[in-house]
This record gives sequence, C-alpha cells and structure tokens, in this order.
Amino acid sequence: MSTEWNQDSLEFIFNHIREAPEKQIQSADSLDTKMVQIFVSASIIIGLVGLSSDSFSTGGWEVFPLLGALLTYGFVAGVAFIHLRPREMRRNLHADTLWPEYGKYSVEDIKELLAQDTSDAYEFNKVVLADKAITIRQALFATALEVVLVGIAIATPLMKAWFT
Repeated sequence: MSTEWNQDSLEFIFNHIREAPEKQIQSADSLDTKMVQIFVSASIIIGLVGLSSDSFSTGGWEVFPLLGALLTYGFVAGVAFIHLRPREMRRNLHADTLWPEYGKYSVEDIKELLAQDTSDAYEFNKVVLADKAITIRQALFATALEVVLVGIAIATPLMKAWFT
C-alpha cells in the first residue's frame, strides 16, 4: 500500500465519505417513492377521465386530447417501469470481506483501501442516481402534459356549449 498519505488527511477523508454510498441508496429510495407518487397521480387523472367518459364526444377533433392523454399515460407507465426496475447500487459495508481481503494489511492501509472502495462506490452510484433523476423529470413532464390534455378535453365540450 501507499505510504504517501498523510494519516490525518486519510482519517478525515475516511470519516467524511464512509456513509456516502448509504446516503446515495437512501436518495435512490426517495426517488423511487417520488416515481410511484407521479405514476399514481397519472393513473388517477386517466381514471377520472374514464369515469367521466360519458360526457365526451366520440367524434370530431375533441377525441385527440383524450388520445394524447392516453399516450402520455402510457409513456409515464413505461418510464416508471424503467425507473423502478432493480438496479445494482454499490455499498461499503464489507462485513463479509473485511477479514479475508484486508486482514493482512495495517489499519492505515485498510482505511486507504476502504476510502478508495467508498469513492468507487460513490462514482458508480452517482450514475444510477443521475439516470433516476432523468426518468423522474420525464415522468413529471409527461404527467403535466397529461393534465393539460385532460383539461383541454374537458373544456372543449363546455366551450362548444357556451359558444353555440
């Protein structure tokens, strides 16, 4: 192992980053919860349209906002599936490998190895979290679009009645 590390710096870095991968996993869980909430909201919106379908015309251009809302709901469902699929995230618990892999090293060398492993786990998990953030934005945008399209579909017959 390298003896170039300042031991005080190594101690500080190790203490500062050792919980980072676990916090990233908590962030991923939080993003998963948000995705479920977005998908439930989109489902409620499309469900309410289904309940009030008697008030909609089945002919003319009024059907296009409803088709658009259905398509955006399908998109949200697909994005939610992609987002919620199982993804590997790295941890730094080492309960099963600490003795067999690191038992021959000094405490300072073990800290250095663990700090490096924690840094590698953080970089790996950062990519997973970035992907999850993208799918959250996509689902949120699509759900907002779904709301707008449903609003147009609801408002169109009302506006027609007012202006005729």
